[in-house]
Amino acid sequence: MNAIQTKQRTLILVLFSLVHFLNHLYLLLIPAILPTIRSEFDLTYTLSGLVVTGLNLSYSLFALPAGYAADRLNRKMLITANIVWFTTGMFLTGFSTEYWQIFLLQVLAGIGGSLYHPSGLAMISDLFVEKRGRAMGIHGSLGLSSGFIGPLIAGVVGAALGWRWVFLLLTLPGFVISFLFWKLIPDEPGEKIDQPTRTTGTRAEGKISLGSAIAIISIVFAASSFGNNGITAFTTIFLVDEMSLDIVHAATLLSILSGMSIISQPISGWLSDYLGRKKVIAINLTLTTVCILALISVRDLFLATLLLVPLGYVSGSIGAVIFAYVADVTPSYTLGKVYGLFYAVGRGMGAFAPLFMGLIADIIGLKASFIILAGISLLGGLLILLVKEKNNR
Repeated sequence: MNAIQTKQRTLILVLFSLVHFLNHLYLLLIPAILPTIRSEFDLTYTLSGLVVTGLNLSYSLFALPAGYAADRLNRKMLITANIVWFTTGMFLTGFSTEYWQIFLLQVLAGIGGSLYHPSGLAMISDLFVEKRGRAMGIHGSLGLSSGFIGPLIAGVVGAALGWRWVFLLLTLPGFVISFLFWKLIPDEPGEKIDQPTRTTGTRAEGKISLGSAIAIISIVFAASSFGNNGITAFTTIFLVDEMSLDIVHAATLLSILSGMSIISQPISGWLSDYLGRKKVIAINLTLTTVCILALISVRDLFLATLLLVPLGYVSGSIGAVIFAYVADVTPSYTLGKVYGLFYAVGRGMGAFAPLFMGLIADIIGLKASFIILAGISLLGGLLILLVKEKNNR
């Protein structure tokens, strides 16, 4: 491979990773500054959770039609539309003067955000056949790094200039990246870099009944997504209301919590290759339960801060193992459709977590909503053990 090809490959991977970074960054802007928005509009916990649910639900459910579109339309066009649409929706949120405007713009922005993953992951898979794993790892790590950087910057900007400036300033790079992506990504890059080749995946010796396995794993993924979304949406509110922190410190701690998935996903994925998928999923979901219950039990800020580290690690570690498990039990010829449905259903159900927690918090208290969240995580850890493996020998 010559130097020009190497530079082109690097540029393409960087641009894809930046788009991935923006997608995850935008999902965290509202949770990072939610206490400030809640205070200005005098919102209940329910209405606070509803706006996060609206964004996550549209982002998740529209991924299914976006997957079908990715197989029929120009993927470069869809990804560029993703950046422009998602960025514009978030930018306009900064001009909102009423709660309903924030809610509507977040839902519309989520629809645009849903366009990325089906097209982006498919293009990367085709472009980097020879080094697909490394490319996916770089792409995933940079995307997840927004979980650490985003809330920290949002908290500082929100405290210094007001929450509207978070949307007005942090979205400006999106317009630049959309232009660069459209201009610099070739229309048919596969012909210029790596020709896609037929790959043969390995199958585990222990087979699993496909129908029952996918059904159970989907429920477990929904429980994991429910826990993740609930923790992300209400951690800053919990720290402000229960620990009397200001928004900057609360958003900084959310950065630490979210950023732990950068480390935990590759480590948990590697461990699952040796210890087994079920065992790693069950252990991490159980530890998520323990960490949540410990967090709401302590009154000391230092101890609470320490608990956010393991909580972020275990709660953010499930995704890599779950998706590997789906690949283990699904025939390759139908894996794409299963992934699309699996993502839409699992993440779609998890999108209701902020609304659910808000309702519970308004009725019986904020801590009670976290206790129920802990119970759902434990239920997921128990359910995964019901997947039956069959030995075909």
